[in-house]
Parts: sequence; structure tokens; C-alpha cells
Amino acid sequence: GACWGVCMSRIYSLEGEFEGQAVLHISAGAEHFAAVTQERGQLWTWGNGNCGQLGHGNKRSCKIPRLVETVEGLPMRHVHCGYWTTFCVSQQGHSFGCGWNNYRQVKTSRNHKGKQDCVLWPEPLLLPDTVCEFSCGSLHSAVRTADGRMLVWGDSWFAQCAHPSPQHRGILASPLPNEEELQVCMLAQGDFHSCVVTRPRVAASSLGQDQGNSTPGNHVYVWGRNGASRRLGLPSEELVVVEPTLLDPYLPFSLDKDPIVDISCGDFCNILCTESGRVVTWGEQVNGVMVPTEIECPVEHGERGERVVAVSAGGGHFLMVSNFGHLYSFGNGHYGRLGHGDEHDLLEPMLVEAFREEVIVEAECGLWSSCALSEQGTVYVWGKNVAGTP
Repeated sequence: GACWGVCMSRIYSLEGEFEGQAVLHISAGAEHFAAVTQERGQLWTWGNGNCGQLGHGNKRSCKIPRLVETVEGLPMRHVHCGYWTTFCVSQQGHSFGCGWNNYRQVKTSRNHKGKQDCVLWPEPLLLPDTVCEFSCGSLHSAVRTADGRMLVWGDSWFAQCAHPSPQHRGILASPLPNEEELQVCMLAQGDFHSCVVTRPRVAASSLGQDQGNSTPGNHVYVWGRNGASRRLGLPSEELVVVEPTLLDPYLPFSLDKDPIVDISCGDFCNILCTESGRVVTWGEQVNGVMVPTEIECPVEHGERGERVVAVSAGGGHFLMVSNFGHLYSFGNGHYGRLGHGDEHDLLEPMLVEAFREEVIVEAECGLWSSCALSEQGTVYVWGKNVAGTP
């Protein structure tokens, strides 16, 4: 079982908390978590519910995972936690969202009484049935569709929606340059900034299939809030970058023959990994380096062929999963979010020893916490506001 509190030194297993079902997919928000089960596609949430982000019809927090009953019977295939929001996509392609809606980052329409500050249940969203994934900042939300389009809505005070007017709350197609020639294959949203990975647009006959897998020809575009933290990775400390700007010239190596396979934005920091396993971070970090920098990735036991295949960025900390199922972490260690049993910061990636005998298939950073999913479908949580009993 698990309880809600402050934990700084222990990793907790949530095995048995989902009615005995194995978990297929996990996601972490600022202070809440969500999971989709393998067998029935059920949506479960737990953690801080102060904005209705848990989808249980109220603003109460949950100490243990709880089934979201209003979408029971609608098997889900994807879930994503924003800072204080939760979005999911059903196996039939229908999208739902709940949580903080003060800037219409959940629903762009208002209810009959006017402003809808919090959406307490997962409500249907007016989005295409080709949505492949969600990605959310603190006040804005975005999706990628199967045909390589990006749709974004919510607050754009720092141009995180690539729109100069913060008052525009409608759904927008992102104004990428050469949009007719480029398609979005990955997207990641920070608190007030945005990042997308593009590739050359495929033939029309391939549209309708998810074009998210990596291929040569990747480009990375960034925009939104920048400032002294240089979270966009650009040389300038300009506070706001409105136009999507190419990051490629500032990366430590070319993407021409080594396409990106995963990318993630945290609050002030970002991380990506390529097909060969190379890892790059940028933005405000504990090592003081803000420019895009390649990270040396350790290989345990001298295992040949081990490489990083998935990454996640959170509140100044990073998680990396290798093709051998090893989990590595580094960055800000406050609240024990790195999973090493202490609060020490780490400048370089280190194997999380608690999972040495496990095969980890997915790992997600929250703002001050982390979670991981094993090959057996067991969920693990650690960091601030997660605690439990054996």
C-alpha cells in the first residue's frame, strides 16, 4: 500500500494497488500520478487533487491509486499528466481531460455559467480522433496527431503557444516554418516553453498511421520563455522567443545520421536521446551548464550494446532508461527524487541500485518526485509527497 506524505529516502512499490492488474503506461504531474492498466485499459490516478486533476469529481487528494470511474468501460491507450491536469486517449481515439482550467488549458470552451476554473471529471475534448500523444506545460497543452500536426491551446503569456497574444485561448495549429514540408514526430512542453522534433513530411498515402517513430532528417525547434536560465538552449538570454527557432546549430553533434528517439522538457531543463544512445541536456541544471551538452552515459558491468532509449526531465532532475532495462538518474536530489536513498545532487548519471535486478520499461519525472514501471507491470514511486509501507 501507499500513503500520502513526504518521503526522502525510499522507493515504494504499488504492486497490488490496481486490483491485481499489471500496468501498461504511467505518467507524472507536478504532484500527482496516473496509470493505465494492461488488461482492461482502466485509468487510475493518485496524489494531489487540489485542482480536480485526479478526475474523481472533487478536489481531494488520494493516498493510494483510485479508479477513475467516469471513464470505466472506455479502455484507454494513453495518459499524460500536466502540472495540474490529466489527459487521456481511449482506444477508439477519443480524448478526455480534467484539472486546472483557469487558462483554458483543459477545455477551450466555457460552461453555461461562464468561467470553469477546474474540470473535476474527465470531459470529452474537441480534438481529432487521430491524437497520438499529449504534452503539457503548467498553463498550456498540446497534442500530436497521426498525420504529424501539432495542436496547442491555453495561456501564451510567454509565447509558449507560439502566438504573441496571451488572450487567445482557442486551439491553434503550431506555426512551424515550412509546415507543408515538415511534420511533428515528437513534442515536449516545459512549464512555459515548447519543443518539437520534426522530420520531412511523408507521402499522403502514409497519413493516418502514427508517424512518431524516429527517422533520419530530424530537426528540433524551441520557443517560449527563455531568460537567464536559457531553458531553450539558445545563445541569447532574451526573455521570450515567439517564433519556433531551430536548435540544431547549437547541439553538440549532427542529427543527420543519428535521429532522436525521445525528448522531454522539465521546468527549466530539457533532455533528449538519439538512436545510438547519445544524450544531450540543456537549460538550468545543478552543474551550472545551460548550453546543450552531451552527457556521458555509464554502462554497468561492461555490457556491450547498452544504450539509453528513453529519457525524462522534471524539477531539475533527469531519468534515463537503457535498452537493458537499467534506470539511471542525475541532477537535483532534493526530496530523494533521484532514488538513491539520499538527497544528494548528482552531476553525472548513476544506476538506481534498487532496480538492479528489475527490468524497467518506463520512467517519468514529476516536479519533485519520480515513478517507474517494470516489465512485469509494477509501478514504483519515490520523492516528495509519496510514501508507503512494504
